[in-house]
Amino acid sequence: MSAVVANTVVSQNNPYKISDSLYPAFIRLQQMKYTAEALPMADSLYLEAEKIGDHKAQCAILCSPIQNALHLKDLDLMTKSANRCREESLKYGYPQYYYFAWKTEISLYANLRKFPKAVSLLAEMESDTQRYFNGYGRGECYQLYGNIYRMLQNEDEAIKYYELALDLSKRETPEQDNEGIYTPLATCYRYKKMFDKSLAVINEGLANIKDPNVVVREFRMLDNKCFTLFFCGREDEGETVYQQMQDPKFDVVNSSTVSTTFVDIYHYLYHNDFSHAINLAHDIKNEATRYAWLSKVEKQRGNYLLAWEYSEKAYGALQDNYRKQRNDLYAQMNAEMGNNSLKAENSELLLRSSNLALHNAELALEQERNQSEMHRINSRNDSLKNALRIEQMEARLHEQNSSKLLQEAEYERSVSASRTRTIIFASAFVVSLLVLIWTLSSLRIRRENLKLLKAKNQELTDALHRAEESEATKMRFLQNMSHEIRTPLNAIVGFSQLLAHSHEFSEEQVEEFVDLIDQNTDTLTNLIDDILSISALENGKQMKFNLGAVEVNELCRKALATVKSRCPEGVELRFTTEVDDNYTFVSDRLRVLQVITNYLTNAEKHTAEGEILLHVSLSENPGMLTFSVTDTGEGVPADKADVIFDRFEKIDSFVQGTGLGLNICRMIATRMNGVAKLDTTHTGRGARFVFIVPLEQNQ
Repeated sequence: MSAVVANTVVSQNNPYKISDSLYPAFIRLQQMKYTAEALPMADSLYLEAEKIGDHKAQCAILCSPIQNALHLKDLDLMTKSANRCREESLKYGYPQYYYFAWKTEISLYANLRKFPKAVSLLAEMESDTQRYFNGYGRGECYQLYGNIYRMLQNEDEAIKYYELALDLSKRETPEQDNEGIYTPLATCYRYKKMFDKSLAVINEGLANIKDPNVVVREFRMLDNKCFTLFFCGREDEGETVYQQMQDPKFDVVNSSTVSTTFVDIYHYLYHNDFSHAINLAHDIKNEATRYAWLSKVEKQRGNYLLAWEYSEKAYGALQDNYRKQRNDLYAQMNAEMGNNSLKAENSELLLRSSNLALHNAELALEQERNQSEMHRINSRNDSLKNALRIEQMEARLHEQNSSKLLQEAEYERSVSASRTRTIIFASAFVVSLLVLIWTLSSLRIRRENLKLLKAKNQELTDALHRAEESEATKMRFLQNMSHEIRTPLNAIVGFSQLLAHSHEFSEEQVEEFVDLIDQNTDTLTNLIDDILSISALENGKQMKFNLGAVEVNELCRKALATVKSRCPEGVELRFTTEVDDNYTFVSDRLRVLQVITNYLTNAEKHTAEGEILLHVSLSENPGMLTFSVTDTGEGVPADKADVIFDRFEKIDSFVQGTGLGLNICRMIATRMNGVAKLDTTHTGRGARFVFIVPLEQNQ
């Protein structure tokens, strides 16, 4: 009686619908799937299931090695286990295990940031949904596409695929609760700051829970909702959800399955328990995330300088992570491109071999034709020889009757032989000529094909180089701008917050902070001006000059006054001129002032002592007006004379600046039919930059 009751209980608690005799061992296997004993245990249990003919249990058991490989991040074990599971599931008709193998293998490659391989496997999986199980698994494909796009931080594409997966699941498998779709979809909406949409998705998911016994799914959605409420500033509501998460029914949730570190930190910040919040933040493994949370905690504590330092560290770590991920992805893409190149080369070799075989076959056919022609000619010759023998016999019979007949027979034989030789020679000549024409035509076509192929390859190579140069230029611009703009901006924000939230500073400290804010504001303004100038100058058709009379000396003194406040201590600003104060020339006053100011600013950045001299000359380049800025700074190497005028190029990467100033000077000078260059004939300390413009400008 007890045995019957035990079997009844097992049968009622057997959601996998496998043999009751196998179920207890299968549960132990699930509990130990991440241990070293999982693989031999799975093999033994598989043999037991095979003996009793439980095919569903066989497929379910084969999922454990796949989960073990995912835990160990073992690609070889994953490939072997997934292939075996797919074969068995396809053989016995269990699509859920078939696509579980696909999903887990693709997820492993995606988690390891091997996105080209993950996408390649996903394309195979998507193809299988059309061939097997009547399209079963399309929703899984949509969900995997969403996961990959979310990892690539493309939330728009991820949302599109998650919504497709959710819509398909609601229509075809309404019995599922779809927590695996609701949670990442809500996360994507949160990343896009669509908080109401994110909360609506999570609330729908919580209302759609089908099995109340699977509490881990409900807990994950509550964790997502709690984080979103805290994140968007609705702390009271977030704390209410946090208290719901403390329900005893969630005690069975494994911390390795759901991590609540972030909402725990928010909870402690809500109660101003900074010590616990800092301890939790220090335990975060990801460096960028750890510094970001530490910055948030210190900011709420009022330690703005420390918060700023943590923010800088978080940004640097994030940049390093992004650079590493980008390099890994490029390496994978290059490897894929290398494999494709090898395949293309093999295909080309195979094509060449096929062409060679075809050519040999045609030569063999031509040879057979020639031999046939020779046989025909030889047969004709034999016939002619027989006829000659007959004629000779007749001639001998008639020799006694008439010598004239014998002479005629001899003449006829010689004519026939001559005709035969002529036919042979003509046939051989025609055949040789045809072979030569075919060979030359084949060589010409082949050379044209090779030339066309080389031209296409060169076009592809040039396009690739242009794409790489464009990408490198864009990345260099973003890196420069990100660093150069963030540095003064952080200083402005940091010191402004210090002045706004604290009244404990002395008047001298307040004046010092205000000066620092003014200096960084000027720096930021100059950076933005450089970027806007580049944008305007690159579109030459839209750029117009406002020509008018320009007072040379007054303009130079204006430029010196503009940069005087930024001149380092111990450096003297001087101005000399060869023209009178009332001397004018026709040009665009603001553009000339911009070039001279950029020259002076560049000199101040690289001059620590001595002087900076601005000089105006009419005699240095007759018929032209020459402005020169000479400094006693570190100078410019001769091989960098032209390079420093390129965009984003700087001699010293530690000196603040965008690397755009000198490039703007050269572009303005070119538009004015003038010259902006480094004077390579300058001797002595420092460097001398010259700006040569015509005395009159044309609109």
